[in-house]
Formats: sequence, C-alpha cells, structure tokens
Amino acid sequence: MDAVVHFTEVLNKTSLASARVARFIATELGLEIIDNANKADKYETLIVVNSPFAFCTWRETAKELIEKADRYIWVQNDYAIDNPLKRKPDEIWSIIVKEGTKYINWNSLMFKPNPKPLKKKYVDGLLYYGAYRKGRIKYFEKYLKDKPYNVYILSSKNGARQFFKLLRNKAKYFPPISDPTLLEIFAATIYLEDEISHTMNMSPANRFYECLSSGIAMGIDPAAAHTLTKEGVKNVDKYLINDEKDVLNLIENYKNIAAEQYKLWAKDYRAELKQRLHELWQEHKGKD
Repeated sequence: MDAVVHFTEVLNKTSLASARVARFIATELGLEIIDNANKADKYETLIVVNSPFAFCTWRETAKELIEKADRYIWVQNDYAIDNPLKRKPDEIWSIIVKEGTKYINWNSLMFKPNPKPLKKKYVDGLLYYGAYRKGRIKYFEKYLKDKPYNVYILSSKNGARQFFKLLRNKAKYFPPISDPTLLEIFAATIYLEDEISHTMNMSPANRFYECLSSGIAMGIDPAAAHTLTKEGVKNVDKYLINDEKDVLNLIENYKNIAAEQYKLWAKDYRAELKQRLHELWQEHKGKD
C-alpha cells in the first residue's frame, strides 16, 4: 500500500501550494493522503510533500510512519524547504535540476487556462506578489522604492511588515489571497527571484503561472530571465524591465502585453505535469 504524506491538513479549498501538489499526486496516482495521526499505518512507498513541518501536530507519528515505510520519496516544490527528517529519501522529485534529483515542474500546477477576468481595478501601478526575502531586497529597491508609479504589495502579514519598513506609506498593501483568480484585479507585475536562484537551474515560480492565468502583464527582471528561458518560455527578452521608463510602459500597455504573453506562454501545463508524474511513478514502481 502506498500513500501521499502532507504534514498539515489538506483542505478542499486551499492556497497552500504544497497542499495542492499533494492532492494532485494523490488524485493522479489513486493514493490516499495522510495528513494526521489517525491515518498512520505501515506503507510500502510514501510520497512526502515538503510542507509546513513546524506546524505539524503529529510530528513523532509522522517520523515513525516514514521510518517504517519500505521506500520514501521526497517531493520538493520549494528550494528553501529541506527534508526535516533523519531518514534520507530514496528518491527526490524536485523543481531543481541537480545531481540526485528527478526534475518535475510542480509549480506549473498553478496555471489555469482560459481565465474569466474580473474588472481590472488597479491599473495605475506595479504589483509585487510574493514573499519578502533578503535575497530580493536590492530588486525591491530598484522596482518598488520611491517610484513615479503606484506600488501594490500582496504578501503575508510578516512580509507586509518588512515591506512597510522599506516602503512606508508609499505602497498599498493587500493581505494574502485564498483564491489566485483574485489577482485579476491587478494589471501589471514584476517577475524577480532570489539572488541565490541566479545560480540554480529550477522551475519558474508559482507566481509566474498564477499571473499568466490572471491576465497580468509581467515585466521580467533581467537577472531572472534565465529561469524562464531554460524552461522553454519564448521571447523572454522582449519583456525585460531595465528602468522606470520600462515599468511605466508596462503599466500603460498592460492589456496588449498581457494578451501577447498569454498567447506566447499559455499551454496545457497540467497535461505535461501529469505525463511527467506518471513517468516518475512508473520508473519507481519498476524497481519492485
């Protein structure tokens, strides 16, 4: 018997990326999800999704369950989350291309085709959607601090506090969203990444696929362009943002730019992800 493990409860409606990945794997492979101590048992293979172990209420049971499993696969959809267990995984299915991992673009699960756009409400500024991380501060200063356009910040409570220290009242702040389609009220955003990501070969971030689904025009920070190009995203250079003039152009022409990007970049990502998942599962089961 095989199963998928998530360290916190997998709700039917959730904005948590790891929970969506867990549900996708379980649905595609016909497996149960273990997200609490009540489901503990002996399993052959456990597919463990990197999830909030610090908030796990059944840590000791989870550790014991994984230790007893015949095989253990670690699913990594965030480079910043490491395996919290003493046992090393037998396989790693990761968004990172490196020795010892099997690549799969979990982040593309966030794409939803043919969006039904809400009325754009914030069309006079630039949205930053994502976490506040030290490796992005110089880019925040470049694109968000003391600018001739409005700045919108959509981040966690802690992220918003950090942004407020940097930007003060020169930005409008929005709480985390439970439904990514609500992004459709924004017109333009900037795609950037942590400095450490410049040295890595990995999938584009969740927010790339969410913004593409929502009809948001994306300006690409030149330092982050390699991540998209390696994934096969076309004509990235056309949308590079180098200065305030480029940002103002992005904002002014967001409708045309968003339409162009959707035409260029939208495809059946879910079908590709399904195919890759089943390939990895068949490879794994073939070891039996």
